[in-house]
Amino acid sequence: MKSFLILVTLMFAVVCSVNADVTHEVNVLERTIYHEAANQGSNGMYMVGCIIEQRMIERNLSASEVCLQKSQFSCWNKATEEDKQYRALPNDWASDYTHELAEAIVSGKGLDRSVIGFANHYCRIDKHPSWAKKKYWVKLVGVHNCYRLP
Repeated sequence: MKSFLILVTLMFAVVCSVNADVTHEVNVLERTIYHEAANQGSNGMYMVGCIIEQRMIERNLSASEVCLQKSQFSCWNKATEEDKQYRALPNDWASDYTHELAEAIVSGKGLDRSVIGFANHYCRIDKHPSWAKKKYWVKLVGVHNCYRLP
């Protein structure tokens, strides 16, 4: 009986740990999508979700690893460690939508990345970063150019 209780306790601890990891991934991902594109409507938020998912696949990284990489998403550029864990979302349709997108990505269901031409980068049309070359351009989504860098 004692070994059974130990086994059940260990299984519960593993499940709780997995759930905590999934919750962390969803939290970071939904906050990134929201703070990068909530003012761009559902198309802009979907685009950001697709870009993140594409990078996850290409780089074999988790959602939080992609989102929190240095200088990748402006909403995290000057964030403190506390910001990275607790950046709040308002209670609105956009936060509900970003949560749905994040859940789909983290669960493995995924998004239709073909709508952005499997792009892995984006920037506003009025910005011209050094990495944004015409030969890598794949699509315009709202006020963002989407690029597929090698």
